[in-house]
Amino acid sequence: MTDPAQNTPRCLVCERTSDEVALLPVTYRGASYHLDARGRFRVFNAAGYNFHFGSLVPDEDDAADDFHATLPYSPADVFGDGTWYFALAAYNGCLASGFYPVGPAGESYLRLEIADGAAVGTQPAAPQELRLEALAGGVVRIHAFVALDPPAADLPDQWAMAYTTDGTTPDADTPDLTETLTAGPLVLLQYDLPAAADGATVSVRLQTRRNDGTDETPAWVYSDSLLSDTTADATGPTAPKLLVASF
Repeated sequence: MTDPAQNTPRCLVCERTSDEVALLPVTYRGASYHLDARGRFRVFNAAGYNFHFGSLVPDEDDAADDFHATLPYSPADVFGDGTWYFALAAYNGCLASGFYPVGPAGESYLRLEIADGAAVGTQPAAPQELRLEALAGGVVRIHAFVALDPPAADLPDQWAMAYTTDGTTPDADTPDLTETLTAGPLVLLQYDLPAAADGATVSVRLQTRRNDGTDETPAWVYSDSLLSDTTADATGPTAPKLLVASF
């Protein structure tokens, strides 16, 4: 395109034909310039797969730990005792798909627990909501639910509840109370904890667990957990439910 008044170039459109950077001479209003022309586009490759793994749940912004063009694929890395997380995304050399929902209940990761060099069973479905309600007399009620849509082998057997009344965080995988978890697509939990002193900070860790052993020698596999806390009220009656009236 030219400037009608000066009859000189106003801009230059060029086509990038390689990965090389081209210095293009341009004369504008009597002065010479060299333009650094860089490509704005690139040719996409056929999509392969980025693998993310480590001892923490992977983040999509993390650099990939491995890449392979096809599935299935076994990384060459060796994983010792501990808990490991694996995530997968398609990648075409420029764009990534985001993590696939590879977990048993649609999580963006798979969890692998290794003990004594052997893999422990996959986790059961984890609770998806936890809410605490302070009732009269220092009682705290647990409200929770879990959606059971994983493979049958991953279904939990029990709710596992750990709690403290001094504000400290309850430990994982060491429940103080358990409750049988009934089968169904959506299972609700409503459970009253023992009464606590007025003003005590009641902290709850909720998990599910599955027995991969026998009744005589259980081998419990625990889900991920949810944490919540509230203040016990032992001075007055239970607060009334919200009443909404329409006219």
